[in-house]
Amino acid sequence: GEPYGSFEKYRKLIDSSPLRGNIKLIDSYIPDSEVPYYFSCSDVCVLPYRSATQSGISSVSYHFEVPLITTDVGGLKETVGEKGTGIVTPEVSSEAILNAIKEYFSSPEVSKKYIEGIKKEKERLSWSNFCTNLLSLYRQLQ
Repeated sequence: GEPYGSFEKYRKLIDSSPLRGNIKLIDSYIPDSEVPYYFSCSDVCVLPYRSATQSGISSVSYHFEVPLITTDVGGLKETVGEKGTGIVTPEVSSEAILNAIKEYFSSPEVSKKYIEGIKKEKERLSWSNFCTNLLSLYRQLQ
């Protein structure tokens, strides 16, 4: 996506990487109409935040049932780690993120577990469930 600040130091890292041929850099705004293409071909969504409160990307990731790997900043631990929808790194570092990625791809069972967690969370957050709970509350108040 579109970077908020200077991207030059990251561009240099990418350009000097021995795996440069495996890296597809898209450093511009991604319109809503193209978002499904990115998530539909993804195995996992990595959010290597140094600081955050929440992430709108996590909701999009849930929609496409793509598990998350994120750092333990803001409320991401509560919305990812505690819900069983992905891996939260114990620290904010490239090594911790790398270890989480390795853990995620260590077995097909790992991703299946997190996809099931996302399905449960999507049901919990569904409009149908919200309306059922709202009607239940309404009946209790009568």
